[in-house]
Amino acid sequence: MKAVLLCAGKGTRLAPLTHTRPKHDLPLSNRPLIAHLFDACRRLGLSEVIVVLHPTLAPGADELAQHADGLVLHAAYQDEPNGLADAVRTAAPFLGVDRFLLLLGDTLLTDAAIRQVAQTLHEPGSKIYVQPVENPCQYGVAVVRGGQVVRLLEKPQRPPSNLALVGLYQLEPSIFPAIERIQPSPRGELEITDAIDRLVQDGERVEAVELAGRWLDCGSLDGALEANRAVLDRLGAPNDMRTREPAHRPARGTCRITPPVAIGPNVVLEDCEVGPYASIGAGCVIRGGAITNSIVLEGASIENACCQNAIVGARARIVGGEGSRLIADRILGDEEVVEPTPLLSLAGSRGRVDDDSESRE
Repeated sequence: MKAVLLCAGKGTRLAPLTHTRPKHDLPLSNRPLIAHLFDACRRLGLSEVIVVLHPTLAPGADELAQHADGLVLHAAYQDEPNGLADAVRTAAPFLGVDRFLLLLGDTLLTDAAIRQVAQTLHEPGSKIYVQPVENPCQYGVAVVRGGQVVRLLEKPQRPPSNLALVGLYQLEPSIFPAIERIQPSPRGELEITDAIDRLVQDGERVEAVELAGRWLDCGSLDGALEANRAVLDRLGAPNDMRTREPAHRPARGTCRITPPVAIGPNVVLEDCEVGPYASIGAGCVIRGGAITNSIVLEGASIENACCQNAIVGARARIVGGEGSRLIADRILGDEEVVEPTPLLSLAGSRGRVDDDSESRE
């Protein structure tokens, strides 16, 4: 069986970071999200992966290959954001007549979920994976009877159930003629929910499997930070990292490190606190303040400021001053420069779309 990873979406919920990089390049514990997706494929016993990309969003297939150890990697390209079903259609030439596993490129599976999927992966038939949620109107929703899907709806205003699609599907090649028979949704996209619902209405059995453990939608600020915490928890950190003199230390100062954290090479730490749940990319400079529950990309500089619940883009600069300065609940783009005012939480860019109109493609 092959895997299809959908990574062509623009990632508007992670703007402005995604103005210059695709969301599957977002680092979790200093490894890009796509590398964690490849890990999941290997653990599921899948050796061949088709990645659906946008042709103008780097990194492309050559750069992705460095994270695909042991996998046969193919790249398909979706030129326009015409929906998940259209993205699946671009992968058809690589799939032939085989069933395949479809995974959205911003979905991270926990260990429990991977173990569950691996147990039934090679059973015949189409499957969707679902989980109860408190806000089903924000997801594709399944109506299920006796373990079988009877209806699928995309982000209904009045959800008929609380079973949300988690972005993981096992599909037979019959999905492709179904895609050809659907029409664009009101938002102008070919929805994978509509294509699978077409199968159901035509009499094909589609099983609904309630996913064990958590699934993590990494396509928003809160979701990405939750995924970073989950990866750091899984990897752990040595107890002797709680307090240490920083590597590459300037003339003075110490720092306190509270695990779990991930700290890349050539990082300068001085008079600061890092952690818990902080990922600091290679070549960053952190002087003064504290970094907690945040992702800081390579080459960023944070001076005399506290960073909480934030994503800081590559080579971005946060320049504080005297007194406490706070950056919280915010996404900074690559090379963005911010001079926070004292005790101000800059919450203007939480990486959300208020009308929730973006596809999770």
